[in-house]
Amino acid sequence: MDTVAENLKAIVREQARHEDITGVINILQSLNISNSIIEEKLMTTYHLDKQEAERYIRENEKATT
Repeated sequence: MDTVAENLKAIVREQARHEDITGVINILQSLNISNSIIEEKLMTTYHLDKQEAERYIRENEKATT
């Protein structure tokens, strides 16, 4: 049972993190911040590598168009 609960917690944390990152991207894009600066902020704030940051930005652009 502990494994199930721990897995559920991990899933919820990952979903919350994803929503947080997406929200940050939306806010920064609404302020006309360039994607390169958004990428840098994601890398430093969320400890993402360049490819992960780029993927979040691409996914967000697809979702908002």
